Amino acid sequence: MTNDELQELLRTGIQAAQSGNKAVARRILEQVIEQDPNSELAWIWLATLADDVGERRVHLERVIAINPDNERARQALDKLKTAPPPSPAKKPRRAPRPEGPRAERPRSAPTLDRDALLEPEPKAPRRARRRPVLLTLLALIIVALVALGVILLNEASQSGEDETGPAPSPATATSPPTAMPEEPAAPAERPTSTPLGGVLITVPPQESLPPTWTPPPTATPTATQTLTPTPPPLSSYTMLISARRAGSASWSLYTLRGDGTGERRLPLRLSAADEAAGLTLLEVYDAAYSPDGEEITFTARLRATGQQDGAPATAEFEEIFVAPARGGDMRRLTELEAAQTGDAAWSPDGEQIAFASDADGDFDLYTIDSDGGTPRLLTRNTADDRYPAWSPDGEWLAFATDENTPGEMEIWRMRISGADKKQLTDDVNSSYAPAWSPDGSMIVFLSTRWTHTDIFLMNADGTGERALIVRDIPSEERDPSWSPDGEWIAFSSNRETAWYELYVARTDSTGLQRLTMQDDDSRYPAWTP
Repeated sequence: MTNDELQELLRTGIQAAQSGNKAVARRILEQVIEQDPNSELAWIWLATLADDVGERRVHLERVIAINPDNERARQALDKLKTAPPPSPAKKPRRAPRPEGPRAERPRSAPTLDRDALLEPEPKAPRRARRRPVLLTLLALIIVALVALGVILLNEASQSGEDETGPAPSPATATSPPTAMPEEPAAPAERPTSTPLGGVLITVPPQESLPPTWTPPPTATPTATQTLTPTPPPLSSYTMLISARRAGSASWSLYTLRGDGTGERRLPLRLSAADEAAGLTLLEVYDAAYSPDGEEITFTARLRATGQQDGAPATAEFEEIFVAPARGGDMRRLTELEAAQTGDAAWSPDGEQIAFASDADGDFDLYTIDSDGGTPRLLTRNTADDRYPAWSPDGEWLAFATDENTPGEMEIWRMRISGADKKQLTDDVNSSYAPAWSPDGSMIVFLSTRWTHTDIFLMNADGTGERALIVRDIPSEERDPSWSPDGEWIAFSSNRETAWYELYVARTDSTGLQRLTMQDDDSRYPAWTP
């Protein structure tokens, strides 16, 4: 078996494990190990599929024997020795750190054929229990009516005729004196009680229900169907993207419709003051709209030309800018002159912009007033803190940091003041680039927990994690972004080409569509509010 065939078999086994078909996954992974006993990844996944602690310990020990530097496997093994068996160990393969837009283009990966055996076995439907509610109700009604009839008969016998003759019926008692009704037939004799006074009225016995009587069926009201509003077509949306076109190595901003048509480059230029200060605009990318859609904020890479010790000197750095949404003069917001400054995100009230910068040596989070001023530092640590995302109510920031996992990022959230920090994700490799849903109930993010970069969704409190596109082909996804109505998630991917193109998918993983058909990268989609 060739190495490519072996890798394809390994991917098939991992996909089977992810889809819940443990028996098929275990069988495929064992075939991989027969061909390559030192396949670290196959042993790791076998450990996650192990049914008992002893088997899992054996697999983890094998992982450490193959790679003594696998700290995640060693930690999992230590937990097995000191605590009750935890949930299956997660795959500790480390993926490359996320790169910026100028990263080397990834090679497109072959499409993975899906085997029907990967489908999880369906569960047998439960048999509904029959509940004799109607028969029980009928019996109770009959018993109650019979009891009522007995009571009324007994009262009638107690208050019947006196010794002098039968009491007049209700019709006779109410007839006028001149009425001459027919004389009724003599009733059968039965004991009567002595009345206390007044007219004695005999209550006729209540008619018993025939034994064959059944209550009429109760009409079950038909539930009123709730109409689900039809989401607008993608062509009704507008997006702002970062792209390289016509063979250029520089990034520019473009607008286009949500179906990928009508692409137009956004004209942007430095202010006269910045040009007079010796600044040259090299490229712009990673833009975000203001809440009212009137302005955009973005990262611009600049070159400064000047004199140092009497000799010409140049320097390149990144800053955050603001400009009209239709294009025009750029207004410089920061003056940090850091190598990397980006991830700009507008607050829901439009008053502030959050961003990340490595101005002090490592990435930290900042906020700055949208009309300018001095940046405010939110994080003060030696970790890398990036990708700030505002909650729709403006109370929280979601972000990625390696504070607890050096070298690997996880999703956290905190209040705008920096208080109440909470870690939301905890998995192998990195999770980053969070974005809140418009209603604030969910967060979409990227993760390399399955080796390649995939898109995941979770509840805003960190529960309910799931992949957006299940059983995906080997590819790299980037830049997830919610549509304003929360129906779609736009992202960039190299799933079909050697460069990044734009795609959309619904939040239930359906409706995957490719939007751009270019010969170069298209990234950082931002929906018009």
